[in-house]
Amino acid sequence: MRVTGAKNAYALELKDLRNERNAIAKKLREAEAAGLDGGRYDRVELSRELARADKEYARLQAQAERQTETEWETLMQDLKDAKEQGDAMAESMQDMFKCLETARRIAEGSKVPAEDEKKLMEYSHELYMAAKNMAFLRSREKRKEYDSLWDEEEAAVE
Repeated sequence: MRVTGAKNAYALELKDLRNERNAIAKKLREAEAAGLDGGRYDRVELSRELARADKEYARLQAQAERQTETEWETLMQDLKDAKEQGDAMAESMQDMFKCLETARRIAEGSKVPAEDEKKLMEYSHELYMAAKNMAFLRSREKRKEYDSLWDEEEAAVE
């Protein structure tokens, strides 16, 4: 049950208990007004019912607060998990874009560092082979030379 559903369910139960308590309190006031011997209800019994209703109301209110707190903690954990998953996905996408850029550079016939070629081959052997085949077909005399795309990460790790 979600937080809103739990709050609504507990609110209805609390309202019913509040109405019951008010009815008992009204009967108790009427009995006191009529006098101890002329009342239609037993004062002690009404006091017990009132105490029971108050106790039940307090129990239910505490339970509602615990349920809401538990749901809130669950939602916060779900939010944290989603953020971590998003961060992991972003990192994965950065690696994918670097591999695609490396493949594009290879396909142009440019010279790229061996470690970049290795990472592309680990990422997708088919993409690596397609880039190499394109490079062979293009065979340029003058090639561009690039620095590694992963240098920043490796420098940060060390």
